[in-house]
Amino acid sequence: MAASFVQGDKNFEVIIADDGPTANTQDCATPPRGVSLRAAEQP
Repeated sequence: MAASFVQGDKNFEVIIADDGPTANTQDCATPPRGVSLRAAEQP
């Protein structure tokens, strides 16, 4: 995922699908400074 943030084209989004077996998905998907992360969780 880190390679996505160093490319020249900044008009993109990264979508991560979480199937739910562990609770640390957001910890594993920490974006670099200046990049926002929006999480949508399935109940």
